[in-house]
Amino acid sequence: MTPRLPALSATSSDVRAYISRTLISKLGTSPEIAEETAKLWKDGRGAELYDFSARAFRSIFGDQIGWSLFRIVHEDKLQDWKQSIVGLISFCKSLSVIEEFCRGDNC
Repeated sequence: MTPRLPALSATSSDVRAYISRTLISKLGTSPEIAEETAKLWKDGRGAELYDFSARAFRSIFGDQIGWSLFRIVHEDKLQDWKQSIVGLISFCKSLSVIEEFCRGDNC
């Protein structure tokens, strides 16, 4: 499945496109407002999008949209991880640990 977030090496233009799409699809923002808001992301690659704190998002985009974008980025990061090979292996491993635990009459 295709990752939700841009790659760590994504350009600032790619990040702006993600922000615009996200505002439209997840917050119901009009395309015009989404585009203007995305333009607030001046520099920074995908890596900064991954690593920025809630405070950084709020300082760039304002309190309301900044907080919403911060939450959405972290939700998308979690979904990307769950769909990654590492995420799938971790999930399967946790199932085998639970199964083994339950075999020992612990369930």
